[in-house]
Amino acid sequence: MSNMCITIFCSEKSLCDCLYFNCFQAMEATGNFKKAAVAYELARDYEGMIRITLDRLNDPQEAVKIVQETRSIEGAKMIAKLEID
Repeated sequence: MSNMCITIFCSEKSLCDCLYFNCFQAMEATGNFKKAAVAYELARDYEGMIRITLDRLNDPQEAVKIVQETRSIEGAKMIAKLEID
């Protein structure tokens, strides 16, 4: 599994989504969580980005910032659950 992701420009969104999915999946599998968070952001998968920021990077302040910027309801729920536990 490669540690690098190559960003390409493509006309089909589904192809790009598939490439990003493979990228952040590979980054998580190799423990490269910061790069995985970037890949989630590029794929506009904000819930994934918030999840990895909370669970793997242990940075709740950054997760709150992401939720405020993206207005992610699911991300807000993840943060609220963290506060309850």
